[in-house]
Amino acid sequence: LLLLFFLGSTLLISFVTSIRPQIFSLLIIALVLRRLIQPGTPWEIPYILFLTVIGTNIHVYWCIIPILWVLYRIIPELIHREVPSRSAWLTTILLSLCGFLTPYGWRSYELLWEYVNIDPYLRSTIHEFRPSLGLGGYAPALILLSIAVAVRTFRLRYALARASDLGAMLVGLALALKSIKFISLFAIFGIPFLIRPAGIAVRKYAPS
Repeated sequence: LLLLFFLGSTLLISFVTSIRPQIFSLLIIALVLRRLIQPGTPWEIPYILFLTVIGTNIHVYWCIIPILWVLYRIIPELIHREVPSRSAWLTTILLSLCGFLTPYGWRSYELLWEYVNIDPYLRSTIHEFRPSLGLGGYAPALILLSIAVAVRTFRLRYALARASDLGAMLVGLALALKSIKFISLFAIFGIPFLIRPAGIAVRKYAPS
């Protein structure tokens, strides 16, 4: 099962494995996600802040890290009707302000806005900005297969227990559907939530 996930994720990430800043940014995001899917610890805040500062000086993907922090450290507390700690809220603010710790300063946010709202002409002519499902190859099939597995094995109790993982997967899915460029984020974000449903599907349809 882990081998299947590895192969599927590798295929999706292969769209952006050329040596450029984006691939290093994906590595940083994967490290942050690996930390966040584990129980919180006091040292994780400086660790994630450090990775985010590095990420801000590499690629605009750094903005994903504050979103992940909210999904894994703020949302679960709210779901359980508890008040998130001051340190959790403060970390959210600090992560969001890391864009100022670059040579561009406040322009980092201007560049981020331009990146999100890219010109429609460029979006239609540059291959990596096109919607994933509108392209050929294996990417659309893998995305649809992931959706089918998640829907077919959906259990409300499991989804509520793994709300952060589900939220991360949905963020990755939304980005992937918007542009093939973001399909690698779906590959990373989908693993924590899909690993169990995929196991159920494999045992049901391909019993040993």
